[in-house]
Amino acid sequence: MKLVFLLSTLFLFSGCAVFQPQPKQVLSQDEQDFCQAFDAFQESGQITGLQELLVNFPGSDWSARAEIIILYKKQLDQLKVQNEHLRRSQRQQSLDLKYLKQHDQQLKEKTERLDEINKQLTDKIEQLKGLLIQSEKYPQ
Repeated sequence: MKLVFLLSTLFLFSGCAVFQPQPKQVLSQDEQDFCQAFDAFQESGQITGLQELLVNFPGSDWSARAEIIILYKKQLDQLKVQNEHLRRSQRQQSLDLKYLKQHDQQLKEKTERLDEINKQLTDKIEQLKGLLIQSEKYPQ
């Protein structure tokens, strides 16, 4: 019996909710403008609607939210520019590194050739010293 009473009470209250629909909430003009501007921002990344909201409703809570979005968007744009600048710098440094490696290799090869020439000259000097000593020992 208690169960039937509980179920009937539950159905009665749920039925009242159906017959008493909640009134639609009316949005304020600043909230409507914010929603439209935010939708436009999401679609195209443009902040002009949000900036207009700041001008039209300077003291609104929605203006404060719009201002935060605008600041984040500007900061994001700055970071994108910095990121692109760093990428260009990295590409240039890679090219510079490649050039320096090639130049280093050329210098190593040149050093090896000069060491070889130096050794040949040292050998010739030693031969000439030997010949000079022989010519002094056995004058003709």
